[in-house]
Amino acid sequence: MTTRNRTMYQHICIVCQGVQWTPEPTRKTGMCYTCSRGKKALPGRRRFPHICTVCHQTQWTQKRTRKTDMCYTCSRSQGRTDLERFWACVDKEIPCQCHLFEDRCWIWTGRLFQASGYGSFTVDHAPVSAHRFIYVAEHGPLPPEVFVLHEPPCTLKHCIRHLYAGTHTQNMHDAVLMHRHKAGEDTNMAVTTTAEVLAMRADHASGMTIAAIARKYGRSQDIAGRAIRRRTWKHI
Repeated sequence: MTTRNRTMYQHICIVCQGVQWTPEPTRKTGMCYTCSRGKKALPGRRRFPHICTVCHQTQWTQKRTRKTDMCYTCSRSQGRTDLERFWACVDKEIPCQCHLFEDRCWIWTGRLFQASGYGSFTVDHAPVSAHRFIYVAEHGPLPPEVFVLHEPPCTLKHCIRHLYAGTHTQNMHDAVLMHRHKAGEDTNMAVTTTAEVLAMRADHASGMTIAAIARKYGRSQDIAGRAIRRRTWKHI
């Protein structure tokens, strides 16, 4: 290809199979500029691509050569099943503060999700929650809308023993029960108290209308009605 009296030569990258046009007829490497520098290269650091002989995926490292031809995940899991790799990262002998030693938590000692603090386990080169993985492995698959929750009084996010399947509503209820989520008078937007809400519900059960209850306690009908019908203050 010729552009503005310059001859451009076509080069196909051996890593990404992309086409790059350069004025040089030959290149030092068989890779394009992006692959030769590394897709995730940091300033001042050069990364080199390595194709795994097992999963055939490309892994970028700072080393030009590697001891094995496998990526990190395949080299760690060589000859072991997912469950064998999983249980190798579990410590069953560490005592916890939320249970007696006989019913102690089983602690996940592998990687953690930095944002949430839950255990992270790699399956098919994709990170999944450690507690959800072991629950599905023992009880069968779950639909996406079903959560794997920690049963109170378990307070450790990286525990993989005290688990049960539940909904988002149950998760929020457990959070309030374990004082991990503010509710009622603890929130900054609360305009009533726990005693008032209980008294409103008792008056409504005795036959008083919501309008009369709102006048009695000096609240709007909307606030009183939502509290009585448990659209708010659901935790009591």
